[in-house]
Amino acid sequence: QAQDILGQANDLRCIGDLYLHRDQLEEAEKSFLDALELHKQAQSILEQANDLHHLGDLYLHKDQLEEAEKSFLDALELHKQAQYILGQANDLQSLGDLYLCRDQLEEAEKNFMDALELHQHAQDIFGQAHDLRKLGMLYIDRGQQEQAEKCLNTALQFFRDIKLPKWETHVLHLLSKLLSQVVN
Repeated sequence: QAQDILGQANDLRCIGDLYLHRDQLEEAEKSFLDALELHKQAQSILEQANDLHHLGDLYLHKDQLEEAEKSFLDALELHKQAQYILGQANDLQSLGDLYLCRDQLEEAEKNFMDALELHQHAQDIFGQAHDLRKLGMLYIDRGQQEQAEKCLNTALQFFRDIKLPKWETHVLHLLSKLLSQVVN
């Protein structure tokens, strides 16, 4: 019985992701909320946290920043309860994105730094690379060239190490943007 509920809930979350990918946002929200309800019934804290993170992504996509923040903070709390470090790191990274949208740069920086520390602890190179890329972008916007260059060069190396040329190209573009700032 519990396995059936978990299976249904996980299916609903996957369907929600499909709807989100197709920009069918109301259907995505309903699927994520239904998944969350079933995961509550199954008493799966970790899966509830993951559902909340997906809801946060949806709300961020819809520019509903208060709802997104609440979802990410609730997800973070449940990921802490479940002692799932990678989940916590991803929640913090998403909160950093949210604070960037609000132009709360200090909050964004703090969350990206905290995410980076947890991604390092979890030995997640992909997560670290994105934390550093986002910090680099933040530092470019702030005119902090030295910090931006350091973060972006490290991110570039990580993306090379894990063979993600699309992200390498993105970081190289950011480094050229930084160079043009320094020259001017």
